[in-house]
Amino acid sequence: MQTESLVGGGGSGGPRSFGEMLADIRREKGVLGLWAGYSASLVLTLNPSITFFLQQMLTKSLVARQGWDDDDDAAPGVTFVLAAVSKVIATVVTYPFQIAKTRAQVSPAPVERDEGEDLTEGNAGKENKKAEAEAEPEKGLAKSVRSLADETIFATVARIGRDEGFRALYDGMSSELLKAFFSHGITMVAKDAVHKLLFRLYFAILAYLRRHPRTRARLTQAASNLSDGLRDGYLKVTAAKADRWRRSKEAITTNLLDGGQPRIIVR
Repeated sequence: MQTESLVGGGGSGGPRSFGEMLADIRREKGVLGLWAGYSASLVLTLNPSITFFLQQMLTKSLVARQGWDDDDDAAPGVTFVLAAVSKVIATVVTYPFQIAKTRAQVSPAPVERDEGEDLTEGNAGKENKKAEAEAEPEKGLAKSVRSLADETIFATVARIGRDEGFRALYDGMSSELLKAFFSHGITMVAKDAVHKLLFRLYFAILAYLRRHPRTRARLTQAASNLSDGLRDGYLKVTAAKADRWRRSKEAITTNLLDGGQPRIIVR
């Protein structure tokens, strides 16, 4: 739906509604078209896994070679390079599936024809094909299964490589690699910086509380009062509910003993 809105939403009639886009996709590709590119999304979840696996492996190898105590000894520049290189390798591995995903979402599904079929057949030929498909349900089911298999992400990648060449699978990859290199490298450097800042802030607060016991006592008392207040409020609410159900049960029992109809009375 997102790809459909980006590709086909800018017509002269203004932006289309969700229902209109849904109907267009169903009319062009069928119900399964709503999940076009989903198999690619599953494969692309490997990208972050490969990225962090390679980053951890490269970092541990560098730590062991340099004789550092842990990963925190790595300079920000080293962290940037390792993270960026890991992301670039993962992008190179999964980029063909990104291309295939875009093709599956935007391009119409390829139409399969039997050998010897005339490409210029008319309506009569189509009606004959339809009649044959109805007469042979098993053959139609086999063709449907084969069609679903041909629409998987792996079949799409193979078809692009066979029809357009291997280089078509990496068309436009240079800009994607440049974005991945800087974005992931900067992200990991920022993450390490925030991680270290939070640790320093935590120990700074602990040191301050040790030097100021009165402040620590006030904070401890405030936390204790808050915990007691929450516990008392919970107990009051629970007791009130139990009392209401008890009175309702008593009212039902009394009403049944008097020969009336049961009524639930909740006050």
